[in-house]
Amino acid sequence: MKQAFGRLLVGLTTALVLCSPAAAQWVFPPGSSLDVPAGGQTDLGCSALDMQGTLNLNGGTVTVDTDATFSSGSNVTGSNGVISVGGNLISGGNINTGNNTVVLRDGCDPGNTSQISGNFVFQNLTLSSTTGRTFVLPAGTNITVLGTLTVQGAPGQNV
Repeated sequence: MKQAFGRLLVGLTTALVLCSPAAAQWVFPPGSSLDVPAGGQTDLGCSALDMQGTLNLNGGTVTVDTDATFSSGSNVTGSNGVISVGGNLISGGNINTGNNTVVLRDGCDPGNTSQISGNFVFQNLTLSSTTGRTFVLPAGTNITVLGTLTVQGAPGQNV
């Protein structure tokens, strides 16, 4: 009886470990790159992006449905691309997103708030929500939009 109970306990523990949700993220270390070609689409789904290398957008789109972090050594190159983020956008240094568009929108996070923190220079920035998401700029955040700032929400929903 003890042996059967022990096996049952080990089996249940293994099932719990294997079935528990994991916090996944895509990490691009210094010296690496994520290249998105013209017309291309890279969708990271509900995994976070930790960009420490180079994000090269040549007219393509990278979609992150949760948080996107750009470290102080990261770099965004290329033009006419889109960085679409459904969570927090975080900068560990001075990040210039180049001649690309950044879209902050609803994503996988069940919360209704997104933070833009750090220092960013955007060519075009879109804040978009169909759920009434709040976009927060914490103290010390410095954002420059060189081109177009677009704020859009669903009818009857605040942004």
